[in-house]
Amino acid sequence: MESRFEMEVLSAFVDEALDLPRRLLVAQRINTDPGLRAQVQGLRALRSTIRAHAERYTAPAGLTTRIRAVGTPRTPKRAVVAAIEWHRWFEWRPLAMGLSIAAVAASGLNFLLWQPQHTEHLMQAAISTHLQATSGQRLVDFASADRRELEPWLAARLSFAAPVAVPNRAEVALVGGRVDNLEGRSVAALVYRLREHLIDTFIWPTSDGDSAISTASLRGFNVSHWSHAGLRYCVVSDLPRSQLVSFAVGLERGSEEP
Repeated sequence: MESRFEMEVLSAFVDEALDLPRRLLVAQRINTDPGLRAQVQGLRALRSTIRAHAERYTAPAGLTTRIRAVGTPRTPKRAVVAAIEWHRWFEWRPLAMGLSIAAVAASGLNFLLWQPQHTEHLMQAAISTHLQATSGQRLVDFASADRRELEPWLAARLSFAAPVAVPNRAEVALVGGRVDNLEGRSVAALVYRLREHLIDTFIWPTSDGDSAISTASLRGFNVSHWSHAGLRYCVVSDLPRSQLVSFAVGLERGSEEP
């Protein structure tokens, strides 16, 4: 068996599409080659998955007749070759569909593995930026408790409009805002104070859909993050977890107000 045809031949063997002499020859090779035997087992498992989950489609009426008609004696050689390729495509469609499903499954697995790592990296970056701001001299670039002043100030320095919301809680005070950098992107940073605790809220555009508030604890800080209306929010503070979640919920509701 030539290596470049190996997968086609094995797939035909699994699908019982070979004539008897070739089937016996391939069976003999498989019995003496553990590598080929493992490939056949994998193809059979893949075929079972496809049969269980893949969608079925019906070919348009007359398609087979039109393909066969291409192979008449008066048909140019190039057209005959094209017809053979079409026939092979339909004959091997289960394999093609199986490979597509496998590729999608692999991509999904990679995404599931990548997403938690990316989220943790984002939270780590938010904590580092929060520490730099709260321990240095640059807590805010523009000090104001008036959202009507702060929103246009941010809009003039960013490529997007960041809503300035204030949770409906008497003890929460808006300190001001600054333009900061988070993972290489420019973000709006809103600073709030809740009693003796400072809270940084980072906002930037995202193509992700809306997502619910998720909270984690890292390095002695609590971080809440979510997406809403094309914007990503990340809130960092040394507030107790339950209080930060309550703040984030109030902030999200406030951002929905006109």
